[in-house]
Amino acid sequence: MIEKCQKVLLCGTNWLGDSIISMPAIQLFKKKYPTVKTSMLVKPALKDIWDMHSAIDEVITYLPDKKGTFAIASLLRKQSFDIAFIFPNSFRSAVIPYVAKIKQRRGMVGKWRSLMLTDIVNNNSDKQHQVYEYMNILDVPCRSGELVPSLEITSEVIDSVQKRFLLKNENRYAAIIPGAARGDSKRWPTEYFAEIGQYLIKQGIELLILGSPGESQLCQMVADSCGNLAVNLAGKTSLPDFAAVLSLCELTVCNDSGGMHLASAVGSKVIAIFGLTDPIKTGPLGENCKVVAAEGVEVSRDISRSSERATDCLRSIKPEKVKEEIEFVLRVVG
Repeated sequence: MIEKCQKVLLCGTNWLGDSIISMPAIQLFKKKYPTVKTSMLVKPALKDIWDMHSAIDEVITYLPDKKGTFAIASLLRKQSFDIAFIFPNSFRSAVIPYVAKIKQRRGMVGKWRSLMLTDIVNNNSDKQHQVYEYMNILDVPCRSGELVPSLEITSEVIDSVQKRFLLKNENRYAAIIPGAARGDSKRWPTEYFAEIGQYLIKQGIELLILGSPGESQLCQMVADSCGNLAVNLAGKTSLPDFAAVLSLCELTVCNDSGGMHLASAVGSKVIAIFGLTDPIKTGPLGENCKVVAAEGVEVSRDISRSSERATDCLRSIKPEKVKEEIEFVLRVVG
């Protein structure tokens, strides 16, 4: 099917974390079919992340409303794609290649869209990591050691963040990402992050507190608790800047979040804290990643933003447990 294709459309996911989880499958696909042109279709907010991925030849963006959906379908119709691989399970993600009249459309069943697909993929990875969903869609095999997402950061971007934020090559840095897009149900208590920050400073490591503009106050609370060796960069970085800062950090401590996956993709060691969400399905990829999870809980993939049970679960994970993992990672890993 693919051997005769020249142009492939990849309909990308809508979240940063899911995008990074899909990268190993795309890397394997490009390795298997190096001459095939790969075009990634995503919302504008995710363009920068795919511009940093070497397996993608072109990034196409669209506005996810009714007008934008049909406008992009009309544009794609003129570009003669041989096949579309549809990563999300949403109805809209299948509508676009269908209206664009791409002859082959491969994706998973769901959301009343089966009639718009020419090749329906069964989800055989329900008890495995989400990365295997994308491998099934792209029909690529995986061998041990090939599950690590990879991003390329230019030296210009790294030089820029070093100059702007006064980061020195001879210093040791760790990142703390106390926020999460899903809100409190995925956020470890702020005072726990502060305690971890104080612990890291005692190890001679300076702290870079990272987050979105909306998380600036949260990040400042952590920074204020850690003294002058902690810098709040929340809202001060573009996505490429965010990635570059993480690449300069030997360790990242974070929640189950897009930042967690970004840190793993740029080579930082990761300590990720999971409450009710399932690390088997969405944990960070890579040998240098460790998960600290709540014990004795029934995990779920779908948790409300304001789940009291989820916040209680996260609070049950004490800083001492995270410190033990940090000590192990800094002493043993890499």
